[in-house]
Amino acid sequence: MPKQRYRVTVARQPRSSRVAGTIRGWEVRINGGEVARVRPNYEGWGNKIVGWYFAAHDRPEYGIAHRNTCGEKGVSEEDAKARAVAYVKQRLAAKVAEQSGEGEGAKR
Repeated sequence: MPKQRYRVTVARQPRSSRVAGTIRGWEVRINGGEVARVRPNYEGWGNKIVGWYFAAHDRPEYGIAHRNTCGEKGVSEEDAKARAVAYVKQRLAAKVAEQSGEGEGAKR
C-alpha cells in the first residue's frame, strides 16, 4: 500500500467583498483543505488588536483536535502562524505514526 503524502501550506484568507478594510488572517491547509485559521485578536468588542491567535478545527482524519489560543495576548502574526503550523504538523505526525504502528499504542 502506498504511503499517504500530506502537504501543509499557509495561505492568506480570501478578500471579503462585504467589508472594506478588514484585516485578513491566514489559513493553514493540508492538501488544500483548511484545518486551522490565524486571526487578529481584538481587545473586547473594540477594534484594537492585542495580538494574533490560531484556531484549529476538529479534523479527526488528520488527528487534529479543536484548539483555540485566543486567550494568549501579545502574540505576533508570524509567531501565531508558526505555532499553528507546528501544532498541525505535530498532530499529523502523531496520526501517521499511529497508523503505521509506531505510535504509543503499538504492540511490540
